[in-house]
Amino acid sequence: MSLKSLFDSNLEKNGYEAEFIPSFQQSKNRPYSAVMFHHVKKCAGMGVFMALKECIRFSLAGMGKYYTGRLDDDAIWSTAIDELSGMTNEIDHQRYRLFVASHIAGDYYYDLKDVNRFTILRSPFDRVVSKYKYDSMRNNFDISEKGFFQYIEKYENRYDYLQALVPEHERCNVDNVISYLERDFFAYFDIDRTSEFLSSFCSIYGLPNIVMGKQNSSKAAEGALNSIDYLKYESKFSSDNKDAVFLYDWVRDNAVIPKFEQKSSVNPYTLIVSSSDAQDGYVGRSRIVKTEDLAPYISKVKSSNGMRHFFK
Repeated sequence: MSLKSLFDSNLEKNGYEAEFIPSFQQSKNRPYSAVMFHHVKKCAGMGVFMALKECIRFSLAGMGKYYTGRLDDDAIWSTAIDELSGMTNEIDHQRYRLFVASHIAGDYYYDLKDVNRFTILRSPFDRVVSKYKYDSMRNNFDISEKGFFQYIEKYENRYDYLQALVPEHERCNVDNVISYLERDFFAYFDIDRTSEFLSSFCSIYGLPNIVMGKQNSSKAAEGALNSIDYLKYESKFSSDNKDAVFLYDWVRDNAVIPKFEQKSSVNPYTLIVSSSDAQDGYVGRSRIVKTEDLAPYISKVKSSNGMRHFFK
């Protein structure tokens, strides 16, 4: 049994809907390139951002300057770019790391040079259902069939699937998006391959292993919520959003995840990370443990309610 299978079995046995994501030590030196996460909303992005941000913060402490952050509005982006420009001019490039994520990365596509880009996609209809539920919670809206129908008819909720992936003022159609993915992105994949990507990324960049909630498709559209049968709207939504559906299918069938060595020892440290939706935003917590201590740590407390028992 592999170490991942062993830890995953232990997590499941103790009630955690979580998985162990191994980071394998590589024979090559880790890269120093900056990384930009083009975050399409409601595609596992906050969980991925939180995990990688905390891994970088832990692993790079005392090893030179680094910057991690979310740049989701114009003012924050402008301030961050000014700060980053100053940092890169002042310090040795070989001691500089950058990891940022943004919903509006397309609007500032060329502000960051020599950056490794990646993105995650999710079934467009499943995503819009999840986004509707989340926006309703954040804005105290009652969930209703009429409200959902009006939501999916709005321009911003139908077309934001593509906008984070292409430069501002470029044609936001599927052919253009695919050309940018193939030319500029070092990774793109659907949500069900998130843990595979995280294992690759953490291995290549020398980051800790991760324990986090399972990052697979939640099937948000299945089942009724407040007596709403979301699936009856799927055909119309897919017909109205052919570009988004085509792009998702293309990314799922042509996914790119960097190759890495998987036969070596895993990282001696493991980051346990949890993030969850809340009315005023996302709540995230993390803890670092020695990998050799992980099994007894998992077994110490059984869980029936997510990851929070790790942080008691």
